[in-house]
Amino acid sequence: MVGTFLSHISRRFFRSPSAGKDTAVKFGLAFIVVLLAGYSLTLGFALERIIVDGMKQRNAISFLNGLLIYYFIGGFVTRYLIQSLPVLDVQPYLHLPVSRGKIIHFLLGKSVLHVFNFFVFFLFTPFALNAITREYGLIHGCMWLLSLWFISLINHFLVILVKKYFTQSVWGVLIFFIICALFSGADYFGWLKLSLVSEKIFQTVLRGYTTVVLLLTLVMVLYYAAYRTFIHRLYPEELSVKESQIFNSPNWAFLQSFGLMGAWISVELKLIFRNRRSREIFLMHVVFLLMPLAFYAYTKNREAYGAFLFFGVISSGFFTMNYGMFLFSWQGAHFDFTLVKPSSIRQFVESKYWLLAATTAFWFLFSIPFFFLGWHFLLINLVASLYNIGINIFVAMNMSMWGAKRMDLKHPGSLNIEGAGAAQWLMSVPLMAGPYLFYAPFSLMGLPIPGLLCVGIAGLMGILFRQKFIDLTFQRLFNRRHVLASSFRND
Repeated sequence: MVGTFLSHISRRFFRSPSAGKDTAVKFGLAFIVVLLAGYSLTLGFALERIIVDGMKQRNAISFLNGLLIYYFIGGFVTRYLIQSLPVLDVQPYLHLPVSRGKIIHFLLGKSVLHVFNFFVFFLFTPFALNAITREYGLIHGCMWLLSLWFISLINHFLVILVKKYFTQSVWGVLIFFIICALFSGADYFGWLKLSLVSEKIFQTVLRGYTTVVLLLTLVMVLYYAAYRTFIHRLYPEELSVKESQIFNSPNWAFLQSFGLMGAWISVELKLIFRNRRSREIFLMHVVFLLMPLAFYAYTKNREAYGAFLFFGVISSGFFTMNYGMFLFSWQGAHFDFTLVKPSSIRQFVESKYWLLAATTAFWFLFSIPFFFLGWHFLLINLVASLYNIGINIFVAMNMSMWGAKRMDLKHPGSLNIEGAGAAQWLMSVPLMAGPYLFYAPFSLMGLPIPGLLCVGIAGLMGILFRQKFIDLTFQRLFNRRHVLASSFRND
């Protein structure tokens, strides 16, 4: 039966009208995977020397064991954002004499071959065969490596279960990241040292086989839980209910008080939450809320204002840089309909500005507790947010009209580069380098704080003159509307 499923998948791929394009994308992604695997293997061979010589740690094994919990937590977050649920067009098989159990086992077995599940071998095999084998012997080195693979599989099945139950619940995702933030804060302030917990767990692997057996048992339990979850939903009525739930979103009734502009924002929010690719960009923005916290907390040089400004601009403007680079391409499939609606294109442009500005303002409000790490962090977050709201949003809105391509919102979002051309990648350069035009002259004179204030003032001036910038953006869109519509039709 496995051969039959594989045969059907291959025929469906090569007989697809877009087979040539899909093959090119697959080759591109395969090249990236091979490149990352090569980097991981190189890092694996140098890992012991980096820990001992570079970080001045006497016991490389204990030190690495203490960091493994952070590796797997980061791996879980990355998997949640990138890893797709195992899929197969099962409806054609439901009326055939094919066991539903065989379908589910094939789905889950195929998902285990995900590239993320094998990166532990590239990264940690050299360390296991060198440092751990030298200290504890070859068998314990293999058991240690096997335990890392089991934890990687645990992450794999946990992501499947979490996505299956919480993928449509934004609150579930927010609660998860709040819990991660609480654990990070507890670790930073010394209330709960996760590194010590991690070190003890992995040290027990080197002393016996009990931990490895427990991890294997947990993998089997999670596999069975995923199996039961899928098999209970393998009915036509369940599939149709799921489809209706995917396209269900709030009405955002409070936006009606803002008139036509509020209606445009409501449509944009529905587009974000109803489509996987745009929804994943929004959720990644939530992850990037916490990125400066880790960088600020563990950087020894507390006066690296230039580096802090870089992270502040990227974190507060992540949604602008990633969603904004396709700002008009999201509506590429129905851009003609947008142009003929009896409404103002200016309000269409203004609604996009306020949506991007609101996400940036939310990031700043969330980052206010960073003040406890130092007052200058609050200043950096403030000036970065002001600059993104006052200047970077307008830069992104205007550059998104350059080389815009239509995107198919039905395609999966993970590792999808559809609609991204050279213009979209070049957009990030002025967005990230722009603040340093105001900061660098003062920094070279040894005045970093006035430089930060200059960045904030530039952003504040952009906010004060936002109506003028919105008018200029609207005029440019109005002049290019037919060019964009023709480009979307031809893609």
